[in-house]
Formats: sequence, C-alpha cells, structure tokens
Amino acid sequence: MARTSLIAAALGVLVALPAAIYQLEIHTSVIYLKGIGHTFEPLSAFPYKCRRIEHPRLQACEDMWLSEATRQLFLACSDSSQRQHWMPTMGRFNVSARSVQDAIVAVDIDEHTSSGSTFPVRVLATPNYAGIPGDEGRMYPLSLSGVDDADGSVRLWVVNSSPSADHTTGKLLDQAKVGGNLTVEVFRTGPKSESLDHIYTFSHSGLVTPNRVAPVGDETNDFWFTNDHGKYKTGLKNALSGPLGWGDVSHCTESTCRTIIPGHKFPNGIAHNRGPRGDGLVYVPSSLLGRVYVYKPVTMTTSSDTATTAAKGDLELVATLEAGFSLDNITPDREGDLYIAAFPRTADLLAAYEDPYHSFPATAAVRIRHRRKTTHGRAAAGQQEEQRQEFEVTKIIEDGKGGEAEVLPGSTSVLHDAATGRLFFSSVISPFIGVCEPIA
Repeated sequence: MARTSLIAAALGVLVALPAAIYQLEIHTSVIYLKGIGHTFEPLSAFPYKCRRIEHPRLQACEDMWLSEATRQLFLACSDSSQRQHWMPTMGRFNVSARSVQDAIVAVDIDEHTSSGSTFPVRVLATPNYAGIPGDEGRMYPLSLSGVDDADGSVRLWVVNSSPSADHTTGKLLDQAKVGGNLTVEVFRTGPKSESLDHIYTFSHSGLVTPNRVAPVGDETNDFWFTNDHGKYKTGLKNALSGPLGWGDVSHCTESTCRTIIPGHKFPNGIAHNRGPRGDGLVYVPSSLLGRVYVYKPVTMTTSSDTATTAAKGDLELVATLEAGFSLDNITPDREGDLYIAAFPRTADLLAAYEDPYHSFPATAAVRIRHRRKTTHGRAAAGQQEEQRQEFEVTKIIEDGKGGEAEVLPGSTSVLHDAATGRLFFSSVISPFIGVCEPIA
C-alpha cells in the first residue's frame, strides 16, 4: 500500500510539473535566454550608420539620461574589467576588486572634439558626497534618471551600489552574506558643470535590490523604482526571485518607501513618460518575459471607503505589451516615444562579464509608440467619449550578424535624441558606447 502511494505521488508530481513550468513561464525565459527561434539581423538591414565612441571613462556605462534643456548626456559608468568582480545586484561580491573609477560622466552631444570623432567628456566630481566610511567618497552608480527643472538646473537620481560597512568602525562586512549597500542618491547640477551637488540620500528597508528610478517629476524628490530581485539581496531566494515573481515596483518619498505592485519577474529599467509630449504613464519591463507593463498613476484620494482609497504613488495597470526580446532599460524621448535596450540572446551578454574586451553580444532596440484615439459617435446622455489605447511595438535596429555585434556594445540602455534622430547605445559591460546616425 505504501509503495502504491509513493508511486501515485510520484506520478502526480510528474503530471503537475509541466503545468507548474508553464505557469511560471520558464519556457519563455529560456527562449529569450538562448535566443531560440530568433533570426539575427545585421546593421546593414537598418537605415543607420553606426560607430563606436571609445574613451577611457566611457566604459561599462549601464545607463544614461539626456538633459534636453542643457543638451548633456549623463552616463553611469565604471570599468569593464572590474564589473565581473563587483556588481552586487548580479551576485558579484568581490569587493576588494571593485572599480575605483566609477563615476557619472557628462557628454556634450552637440559639440565635437578637435579630432571630430567623439564628443567632449567630463567626469563629474561629487565634493559633498561622503560615501561609506573609509571609501574616500566614492560612488558606484548602476543607473540614473533625471529631470530638467524650471530654474535651469538638472536633478539626477542615481542608484548607488556601495559596499556594506560597519558605520562605527568603517570595516567592510561580508558582502556575500549581507549584500551591497544599495541607496538612491539625488544630485543637482547645471549646464557645463564639472561637479554634482549632493542633496539627498534615500536609504530605506524597502530599497533592497533597486534597479532603476522613475522620478515623479514634480518639485519633490519622490520616485517609483523596481526591486529586480524583490526583498532578497543574496542567497537562494535572490536566485529564485525572477522565475518565482518576487520582484516589485515600489514608491519612495523622503519620509517612507512602500511596495506598490508585487509579483514581477525581474522588473528592470522603469521609466515615467513625463515629458511635454509624454503620456504620463509608467512603463516597467520584465527581462525574463520580454514584456512591458504599462501603468497609470492614480490620483490620491481621502475617501473613507477603503475599496476606493488611493495612496500616494499608487499605479493602475492599463496595458501589457509583448516585445519579443528580453529587455533592459526603457528611455522616453522628448516626443513621448520610448526606446528599450533588447537582447537577441541574453546568455551572450551574461557571458560577456568574464571577457568584456573580446565579447560582442548581439544587441537591438525596440520602440514603443502610444496612440490614443477617441471613439467618435453619438453617446448616450451622461456618457463620455471613450479613448482607445493603442501601443505600437517595433524593433528599429539590430546589430547581430551571425549572432554577434559588428559595431555596437552589448547594450543595456538605448536613447533616442529626437533633435537629431541619433541613437545612443551604452552597456553595463562593454568598454565603449555607440552612436547611430540616421541615413536620410
């Protein structure tokens, strides 16, 4: 009887396992990881002329943001050779081998150097940022977002991955046990500035595995952000957080941070499409599922009816978009279109950490266009005209001849400069950035 029960239980597990795998959508993650079924396309198939921009301080630039008002491109950069050692969000905890040249870099994209082959580059000092004890005020930027303020200044929100340390002794802790000291640092700067003025540090128990910040964009420093591994910095739960959907979208004010939407599978580079022609929506990419979740900020209410009460920072899902690629950072342009770094074969980018100077993972960019169409016709008394949401998702470029990039970095961020039509590409691991000029 016992043996019969064991056999029945084993058969039950075998029957349930495929359903569980399907429910977790592991098959989708594997397809994007391995690039199964993807037809790689060369740069020559697209109407752009692309080149590399090589500069010792434009290495391993995970993310970037363009100040339209000052025409400065800000990048969060590191050292390609050190990424494999210290990147706590990716389980790389060799703190003694961390880079000493991490910095925010500003590029004047409307100017050229005397050689004409690159743009003027400035490494921005952070004189009033203290950092962790004993670390000489160093910062370890992973990603950044910004806002052009009405007074002509620029605010930057930087996800910073400093090592964890004992704040009494300054001694570094065991990073593999406690994880990195992940904070969001807010800075102010201006046109042609050589430095960043540190104005606030967000450090909170809810800021656990922050991937990227999406500023609300008002006079406050409030923001939404993604915890890509949820509440787990290290260990098995950290590793399982993606397939089990333990990531989240959260919201911070200067007084608190709270989870808004749990249940995400590796939510990556969130963006708030808040420009003058933006739709005001919040876009959240899933790296594992190749999807973009689109949310509408909910107006805060004080109703006594708890079923309808909305708190500050609440979001409401309005659309789910399929991109057909594993995705990284989303960046809106001034016209309200959104550009997303996409991985034709994610495994190649992950492998590039071990040999960034001889690895050329294929890269692509996806664009989202949002069109709102009003439904016309005679409406019944008291009814309002309805708006139909339409989202157009298009691959606009790929560098993947034979499965490898010919020119562009293994991009984690793609930015469209609507003033010139240029596309900029930066990478968490590659030792250069790329720029593509549209071919008329």
